[in-house]
Amino acid sequence: SSNFRVVWSSGPECSSPEAQLRKSRSRMLSALLSSTKVVHSLCDHPLRCIAASQQIDHHMWAKNGGSTAGMALNYGSVPLCRSLRDLDLTMVQLSAAGFNVGLGARRVFSLLTNRFSLDGYLCDPDRRSNFGRVGWVKPPRMQEPDHAELLAESFFTTLCVIVSDLPAPPPTASDDDSVLRRNLKRELLHALAVEPKSHSEAMSAASAAVSRRDESDGGAVGSGGASSFRAVFTEVLQSIGQQRNQGSRASSGPPMFELRPEGSHEYDPSFYHLRKTEHQHAMDNIARLRRRKLGASSKGGEGASI
Repeated sequence: SSNFRVVWSSGPECSSPEAQLRKSRSRMLSALLSSTKVVHSLCDHPLRCIAASQQIDHHMWAKNGGSTAGMALNYGSVPLCRSLRDLDLTMVQLSAAGFNVGLGARRVFSLLTNRFSLDGYLCDPDRRSNFGRVGWVKPPRMQEPDHAELLAESFFTTLCVIVSDLPAPPPTASDDDSVLRRNLKRELLHALAVEPKSHSEAMSAASAAVSRRDESDGGAVGSGGASSFRAVFTEVLQSIGQQRNQGSRASSGPPMFELRPEGSHEYDPSFYHLRKTEHQHAMDNIARLRRRKLGASSKGGEGASI
């Protein structure tokens, strides 16, 4: 555990120089232990929150009521996830990277398996001798046998996000919008993969792509601020989305935008800003768009051959 307290005893009697040396050593050791505890906590506490939210999503804490489920929902859903889970994931990634202030990849992996209660499941079984008989020792069992599979799924999902979804480097110039454009495209693509959205709904979904650095600068891109963000958003929306034909009900509501079939190959089934139910809807829509794309390409090939 990361919670501990150091208690120093007076020790044997000694001369004044020896007492000063002992006091300086104790202060240095206390400072090292305190810094170690802080470095450990900067990774451990975010991991506790991530693991707890995954467990709540799998209904492992149903007795705590709906308030706990609501907190876990806000923790991992847009837009609040930008200030909650996304920052926790960044802290874990920085700690795993090391840089002389982190735990390092190996210790973070060990801590990750511990927080997901998978210490005994991700190792080879041991052969031990018991009263002269040698046999295989199985890993420890959980109180609920069904929890092992759910926790293993959450563990590997979190591990994939930590390894693959790394923070983007800062822009090289004040007018460089490549990072914002890439993040906007990813957010919009997955939002449209779930269901068609209006212009305002698409912009609300794209707000997760704006970094806290852009907000602190007073605008999303360069000196144009909000106008530049809207311009980039409009370009990205037109490149990956198309206006849906609503037929006779076109005048009953705002125009809806859906994902183009050409963008279906960029869908990521492990994108962590979508919940599991949203991924299920997205997979059905992506399969339909890929069939449409394949049919269009086959017709184009036949026409070219003729």
